[in-house]
Amino acid sequence: MDRVDYQSMIIQDLVNDFNDDKLDLNPWYQRRSVWTRPQKAYLINTLLERKPIPALYIRHSIDMERGRSIKEVVDGQQRARTIIEFVGGILRKNRYNSSARLLLSLQLQRKKSFY
Repeated sequence: MDRVDYQSMIIQDLVNDFNDDKLDLNPWYQRRSVWTRPQKAYLINTLLERKPIPALYIRHSIDMERGRSIKEVVDGQQRARTIIEFVGGILRKNRYNSSARLLLSLQLQRKKSFY
């Protein structure tokens, strides 16, 4: 049986792993992206209000073909996708409350406090 370690992760680590192609959001057993915009907005608003969200479960494995460590999202794919889309600016800001719209318009220095 594999050992389970619990680690905290900040949003920027999640985004960086995705951008560096170290995070697999689509392992063979995961369903496709199914969340609607209101569901995504609810998650982002929850984060902006600094309320807790359910944990993401990530499995570390080795990609033998590329010789590198890969993080595979076991549970929390929809949450991870939503966060990555929001940080990347894919989700439109008019779908969120005033806190989210404010964050999207902030300068880089101010955004750092969110991440």
